[in-house]
Amino acid sequence: MTNKRFSFTRRFFLVQGLALLAGCRSLSDLPTLPFLGRDDEGNASLLNVGGEVAEIKTTNDWRFMAVRARTRLGGASSPDGGEELRLGTNLSLYNIEFQRPLPCPDYGLDAFENPTALAFTPKAEACYVVSGVSAREPRAGSVAVDRVPLAPPKKGNPEPLHLEDSSWIDALLSPAGDWLAVQTKEGVWSFRDLSADPIKEVCFPETYRPKSEERETHVGRVLAISPDGKLAAALMAPRPGSGEEQNQTIAIWDLSTARSIPIEKAKKLPLEALFVSEFHIRDNAAGRICAFSHDGQMLAVRNKQKYVGIWQTAGGKILAEFGEHRQPITALQFTPNNAKLVVGTGENFGRLLIWDVRKGRLLRTYNDPAKESRKITAIQVSPDGNLVYFGNDRGNINQWEYQSTSETKKS
Repeated sequence: MTNKRFSFTRRFFLVQGLALLAGCRSLSDLPTLPFLGRDDEGNASLLNVGGEVAEIKTTNDWRFMAVRARTRLGGASSPDGGEELRLGTNLSLYNIEFQRPLPCPDYGLDAFENPTALAFTPKAEACYVVSGVSAREPRAGSVAVDRVPLAPPKKGNPEPLHLEDSSWIDALLSPAGDWLAVQTKEGVWSFRDLSADPIKEVCFPETYRPKSEERETHVGRVLAISPDGKLAAALMAPRPGSGEEQNQTIAIWDLSTARSIPIEKAKKLPLEALFVSEFHIRDNAAGRICAFSHDGQMLAVRNKQKYVGIWQTAGGKILAEFGEHRQPITALQFTPNNAKLVVGTGENFGRLLIWDVRKGRLLRTYNDPAKESRKITAIQVSPDGNLVYFGNDRGNINQWEYQSTSETKKS
């Protein structure tokens, strides 16, 4: 556990400092985050966020955790006189090490009524938040990204940032918060280099001819950005109505090249200049159930619902395929050393699986302790690879202390 790595003195002063940041007079002002339950192996059910867990992110030092959850806002009148379900999302920030929640108002994270993505900066001095149209006050579209400082103002700390565009309909943040990918109403994707000053924009053309295909395709959706910010994975799809929608290509683009190009040339940069590799999948429901390895050399993608394919990003070669899992795959994440892949599944009940990437062998399975959960919806692995936080559709955040074992179980 994390608290074993810190001395009592360091922990005491750290909590005192966090208490001061949160405007608390004493540690007793920070309410304790109670465990909902613990099993014989020390695994714990930590908290319930009151809605389906959509995303779990932690800082690199494993001190802070942000949880994004989908919640029901209540019914609204429909045109036929019935009631329509309205969904919204909320964002909460927690201190992991001491199992105490941090009041969000002091950090401004509760100001986002409908957050859709988040990312901590590498040194945890700020959090990027992408938010969409307010679920309570619908208006004619708008996606915004904000950089919220998480540390007291001092030299070198990032200032607050707000970008908003009424033409944006979808957005994705890189894990380190250095890239923002956005899609306009016309379907065109572009990247914003948030680490540049001024912020650099890299625009892609609306259509693109893949290396292995004769027909033109378009960037259907940006799926993921590698942890080091050097690569992006995009789902390339045939033009609508072509009758070939099931044949999908995932292309890998080189963002480090885009970063080195002068800002006045980046807006007209062709995709060919960024091409790294591509490979094919057959899964119309691939969505964003995929994950880069931490070194960017591999990309794991759900394929055909119950399989996981792992491709080499440099050449597009498939390295392994895991499955068939009993239930659809719902979440993926590599361990920090890239040797294992944590897979979340679910349809009737939630389950986690640990796969050995190089040997293609199932190491362990773990059933979600929340007996009524239907699926695992979010995963976050600790820096040492032995601790997994995961969320489910019932709103529970659970902790699994994973230790490598030679035991193999059916998936």
